[in-house]
Amino acid sequence: MILRHGVWYFTPAEVKGLLKKITKRRKQGRPPEAWIHERILEEYAAAVRDAAPKRVNKAEFSSKFCKKYGRHSPEGVKKQLDRLLLEKRREAEAKKKVGQK
Repeated sequence: MILRHGVWYFTPAEVKGLLKKITKRRKQGRPPEAWIHERILEEYAAAVRDAAPKRVNKAEFSSKFCKKYGRHSPEGVKKQLDRLLLEKRREAEAKKKVGQK
C-alpha cells in the first residue's frame, strides 16, 4: 500500500533507491562496550596466571565476572570471552604469517 502511494510522489527509480536504503540499513541494537571487552580479557588473563598449572573453568570465571560487574548473563559473558579469545588468536596467527614472509 505504501509503495503504491510512493510511486505517485516519486519516480520508480527513486522508490527503488529508497527501498534499497531501507532494507540495507543496520539493525539498531546496543553499541559494543569496548571497556567491558578489555576488562573480560584482563580478568581472564589474571585468572589464567593465578591458576598457572591448572586450567581456568570459563563457566566459573563468567559467573564470578557477572557478580563482580553486575552483568545478568554468565552464558553471554562466556560466549563473549570465547569470541574475544578467538579474535585474539586469529590476530596472533596473522602476525605470525606476516613475520614469516
